[in-house]
Amino acid sequence: CGPGNNGGDGLVAARHLTLFGYDCTVVYPKQSKQQHFVNLVKQMEDVGVTILEEMPPEAKEGNYVAIVDAIFGFSFKGEGGIREPFGTIITDMIASQGKGDGSGTSIISVDVPSGWDVNGGDGGTGFMPDVLISLTSPKLSSKKFTGRHFVGGRFLPPAIAEKYGVSMPPYEGVQQVMEITQEMVQKRQGEEKETSDRGWEEEYYAYLAEKEAKIAAKEETDVKETDGEKAVHDDSAEDWAVQYQEYCIEKERALDEAEKKKKKK
Repeated sequence: CGPGNNGGDGLVAARHLTLFGYDCTVVYPKQSKQQHFVNLVKQMEDVGVTILEEMPPEAKEGNYVAIVDAIFGFSFKGEGGIREPFGTIITDMIASQGKGDGSGTSIISVDVPSGWDVNGGDGGTGFMPDVLISLTSPKLSSKKFTGRHFVGGRFLPPAIAEKYGVSMPPYEGVQQVMEITQEMVQKRQGEEKETSDRGWEEEYYAYLAEKEAKIAAKEETDVKETDGEKAVHDDSAEDWAVQYQEYCIEKERALDEAEKKKKKK
């Protein structure tokens, strides 16, 4: 688990998996001092989860059934490389996967594979997890993911989904998770149907292409100067994930400031 919100997802997952009967060990080398994360650690300790500061030897050797990768999420930028000890941990996870013959450990990444840019994908780590679980909606980088891909979380308010053009998957009944397969997409792409009759999978990939084009246009607009002045940027064209990312960063900054003020008192 990493020190931010993605790591917090991993802490919650460990507690739930333990309650479901799994034997979980958490590697949490850079524990956040924010009260929210302190509470998550206490909740794990209450259900008997073992917490370590470094990867155990048996994990490096691929002796675990699965590893949940919850180090970095969509706020990861990667400038200057991956800081330690997380760079070594990612290398250890890659080694634990074995030779791809099914004998190693399965790596399950939360939302975005650690070390990947949320839009661009892998920044040179060579890390390709076996499973990706996208939260609420797949990110642009998921187009470059080749393993089993699931999307989960039906908690996006309809108004927000409509505002940012997010097409939610057609969950059945009370399901919280569904798998996105290439077969599903290819089947839909081979059918000649009107846009309004397309399946969610096809619509989603069309949505990704459109969003990618908007992001590229935004980056070009932000650096373009007209008559000595920067061009006006239309905030409504921003990708919703980028805005949500900025919101999370600002929220973490506010929590840090509140924690510092509390300590001074």
